[in-house]
Amino acid sequence: MRELVHETQEDRTQAQQVNNCTFSHDGQLLLTGSDDCNACIWHVKGEKLLSKIKGHTGPVKACVFSNDSNFFATGSCDCTVRLWKTKTGRCLYTLQGHSKSVETVCFNHNSKLLASAGWDYTAILWDTMATGSWDYTIRVWRIRKPRQRITLRGHTGNVSCVKFSAFGMLASASWDKTVRV
Repeated sequence: MRELVHETQEDRTQAQQVNNCTFSHDGQLLLTGSDDCNACIWHVKGEKLLSKIKGHTGPVKACVFSNDSNFFATGSCDCTVRLWKTKTGRCLYTLQGHSKSVETVCFNHNSKLLASAGWDYTAILWDTMATGSWDYTIRVWRIRKPRQRITLRGHTGNVSCVKFSAFGMLASASWDKTVRV
């Protein structure tokens, strides 16, 4: 078993909790998010840190690669979801719409939608991405202007997980002990 240390040698004295990790679809990369407000991309076989992604102002609670691994998304306690270019680590979009921490993010099968959810009981869908949260609702947002929004309501507790099916359905799980499709 190999160990990848989330922080670099310079950061070692300020090590923070790692909250999430996910593999790229080809298994070559590992993406991690932590309480130091950063995401890291690792080359798995080389056990090498490729990039440390900075941009969030709160702990990174969720991370996911797009299906082709060209992009990844992160969700944070700073109430934002960010979409990044994997190769460059450049932030393409900062998606705002949550009023509390974003705890989970996922892409649909073709990465045209991104879903996130969190402590405001909402899940928010972005056209080419979607997000969810803890305000018990699901919102559909258009990224480009004109920005548009659809909110799906029903949960009475924090939304802890959102997942797409291969058939285009979205399921959300909540602390209210329900799953909604």
